[in-house]
Amino acid sequence: MSLPIEDLRQIFAGPGGIMTAEEFATAEKKAMDAGIPPEKIITEEHLVSRQYFLDLLSRHFDVPAIDLKMNAIDKSTLALVPEKFVTEHLALPFAIEEGRLCVGFADPRNTETSAEIERMTNMPVKPFVALENAIRRGLILYQGTTQDIVGRALSNFQIYTDDSEADLKYNEQSGVGLFESLLELAQTFEVSDIHLEPYETDFVVRFRIDGFLREIAVLPISIYQRFVSYLKV
Repeated sequence: MSLPIEDLRQIFAGPGGIMTAEEFATAEKKAMDAGIPPEKIITEEHLVSRQYFLDLLSRHFDVPAIDLKMNAIDKSTLALVPEKFVTEHLALPFAIEEGRLCVGFADPRNTETSAEIERMTNMPVKPFVALENAIRRGLILYQGTTQDIVGRALSNFQIYTDDSEADLKYNEQSGVGLFESLLELAQTFEVSDIHLEPYETDFVVRFRIDGFLREIAVLPISIYQRFVSYLKV
């Protein structure tokens, strides 16, 4: 379950809050128009930092907070709870500590969800508060590793290494499709920057995710210039 907007309003724009009612209302409207959680607007527009947001939520709910970065999620732990359940309840298991299942909740007051997770895993739950958009991003890992997901997304594109006019034209069209797919994936993973590293016969695409640079794909050098040109547009 998502954190009710009333709670966010109380935390940020209530007595002693760090935002005015007008600032919060503006962020709320932007989030509603974009179909995303208000927290994403509040953090991305630097009204507060991500960590400060988590600290406020932790104090409000009196539970520890977790910054659910991709590398903080143990995929074997994730497999203990079905993807559908995590999606419906926004409660994502990410680690096991001292025999307790650590679960990030958008709303950690949801004791019924916690009890259901304990029933299905036969493990006591240690609740953490987490940002909703981080939980939704963590759901991606049910589809495999970052490289697995990117590999499947790019498998529909074929690039030829011949220099015939027809192949060069095909490569240009396919290169655009590849680039657009990579941009969509970068948005999904909330990538901070994209690196293209050219070599003699190919080039490497790397995403910076949660501060770490990850190799995503190795592509033929024949479409490198098209990628660069697309970036400059």
